[in-house]
Amino acid sequence: MKTYLFSGYRFMQTVIWAYSLILSTSLYYAQNKIYASSQAVFSEGLCVGCNVQNPNNAVGNNEDNYSSLKIPLGIANKLGQVLYFPASTKLSKLVIGIGTGNSALSIALLNGVTVELMNGNDIYYGAINIGSNLLKISTQDPQRGIIELPYITVPYDRVRITLNSGLLTLNDEFRIYYAYRMDIPICSSPPNPLLYYPFNGNTTDTVSGVSLHTVNNNPAFKNNQVCNQGLGPIPLTDQSYNLQSPPMFTSIPTTPKTISFWARVDAPEEGFSPPFLNLEAFGRHIKIKPENAHLGYGVDSPYDLVFPITSGKFNFYTMVFEHEWFRSGTILRRGRVCLYINGQPAYITDPIDPQKNCLQWIGYPIAKKYFEISVNGAQLDELVLYDRVLPPLDIQVLYNSYNIPVSPVPSTNKGAITNEILTVTPNPTTGQITLDGNMLLVDSDISVRNISGEEVYHSKFTSKTFDLPYTLPGGVYILTLQTKDKKVYTRKIILTR
Repeated sequence: MKTYLFSGYRFMQTVIWAYSLILSTSLYYAQNKIYASSQAVFSEGLCVGCNVQNPNNAVGNNEDNYSSLKIPLGIANKLGQVLYFPASTKLSKLVIGIGTGNSALSIALLNGVTVELMNGNDIYYGAINIGSNLLKISTQDPQRGIIELPYITVPYDRVRITLNSGLLTLNDEFRIYYAYRMDIPICSSPPNPLLYYPFNGNTTDTVSGVSLHTVNNNPAFKNNQVCNQGLGPIPLTDQSYNLQSPPMFTSIPTTPKTISFWARVDAPEEGFSPPFLNLEAFGRHIKIKPENAHLGYGVDSPYDLVFPITSGKFNFYTMVFEHEWFRSGTILRRGRVCLYINGQPAYITDPIDPQKNCLQWIGYPIAKKYFEISVNGAQLDELVLYDRVLPPLDIQVLYNSYNIPVSPVPSTNKGAITNEILTVTPNPTTGQITLDGNMLLVDSDISVRNISGEEVYHSKFTSKTFDLPYTLPGGVYILTLQTKDKKVYTRKIILTR
């Protein structure tokens, strides 16, 4: 029986259920803490009177020792520590124990403290300021608390904690007690879903509590799937069944979406029709057969993209829907859906576009519902709908987070491994960017996202120099470049306008 950890889950179950959930989760996390194993001190600028005392006390599992960072009041310099972890490849959360010497913790007091997640020399999300959603102050000791970053969906091997200026109180200090990472059991809690169907003996969404609508035969459930139970074929028959998304989800969405699920379609048995699983979502579909998966406009359309798969095993499918409005005489919709299989972009052999994993269209998709599922002799588990675009690294981390053999997540810091270097200049920039490096940039895919993960620019590489949209406000953005041979580079961009 799975447990659910969603704030949107409407009804409290029973006291026994809640107690067992808290107990089992606490026991899991208690055994799952991965503490920082080493550290480094850094500073920027000439900082008279700045110092870090006992820096190694921030490393290891002693949660009462601490390092002390101090910048004299009125000095506008930066001082901090980098804490190193074994490289993460799974969905996780990060907890940092912090405190002060004399003052009670508060958001105002920590106004000059930022946190940055790093993988090699690449920085994810930019500098994260400590807000009320991240800071938890101890009720027993108001001078101590934790910074908690939940649901981290990128690989990282270090965290950089920076004190940007003197604390508000004279002669006070900022303390770092410890930092640990905890892998999250994704079978019970995918990160912030819009809809989540674990198929544990029912077709109910755990976020809204609304069930899928059964069109014909009742669905069948099968044990020992990716996460306990899942949908399966109707036993000893050659019958199919259909499930539709709830009536409340009937309109075409106006924001990007991502759907992920596990599916298995075996070779047909003698006397039975060929099995398949078909998922229609937002006017597009994926039909999975024993030997391939079709991504297209309609069932068995001649314009489908066909991807080979391995039958007889569960595969992890992720469909990323992106779209935008534009005007060309009349208002149309332009969009694309991209397919990932087992955490990697799905590619076909095509003489025109040999590495095509996205289907593009112009026009408004025809659909009366969010999605519809048809199951005939196939198996389905862990259907999750996200109200956002999941970037490629997030998809691979989610795939690794299930109870299957883990695939390595390559470091995006390729320069340290292959001597391949990507440079982005100027940085900061007023909008024009020039890419350079000693790797092959031709046919690369360029994506720029804001710190919320929303894609604000996407293009195939055509020139080393390009301009960001003039409508983008100033701020921190993340540029991701994926080369033709699937190497991924990530760089932080500071846009000044």
